[in-house]
Amino acid sequence: MAATLLLFAWTLGACGQSGKKAENNASSAASASGANAAGAESTEPDSLMNAQASTGEQDTGTTTIRGVIIDASMNTVTIQTQDGKTLSFHQSEDESAEGEFDTTALKSGMELGNGVELSYQGKVEGTDTSKARKVVMKDATPACKNAQALEKAGEIILALEDQDYNTLSSLSAIKLSKKDFTEDFVQSVITMNLFDAPLTKDGFFLPGKEAKPNLELGEIDGEWTITGLNR
Repeated sequence: MAATLLLFAWTLGACGQSGKKAENNASSAASASGANAAGAESTEPDSLMNAQASTGEQDTGTTTIRGVIIDASMNTVTIQTQDGKTLSFHQSEDESAEGEFDTTALKSGMELGNGVELSYQGKVEGTDTSKARKVVMKDATPACKNAQALEKAGEIILALEDQDYNTLSSLSAIKLSKKDFTEDFVQSVITMNLFDAPLTKDGFFLPGKEAKPNLELGEIDGEWTITGLNR
């Protein structure tokens, strides 16, 4: 009888220990599962952020600028922008869809002295346009409605940028000297906002009528030329 009771007590003890082990195992499994879930939650935002960063690097946004066409060829267009930059955009030689100019909205094509609204994808860093693509142009109306005056102004800007004083002299009805063009004066002309510069009753002024010094442009025998240097 005593042996039977002893065996019964031992059996109950063993069952109790098994139950505790099962509870401990279940608790450990639940903790591990929670940790894994927490780890998954913490990595998901990182993955999402990485994906967003990767998408941003593709630079698919479109930038639109306005200016005046001051030089153009079959594969290149140069504009003087509203913020005073001279930017040259180049059409890819392979004429790929991304490198080709879209000029279908220009009534007169890339005509010198015309206002233009130019859109592109990619980047322009300073005056470096090598990363710009998908260039689309359409007509825009500058303050000065005389394209010939703007064309001549563009020639003057390009000559000053190149420090080509021989060409500059050929664009003038008055005698000019290199010493007339100080660094500050040259900078004020080549960085002017040609798009918003007005044509006044007294002529067209670079960089502006109120600026001193300035170049005065006028029309002689149907040709726009430099008619004055005002200090």
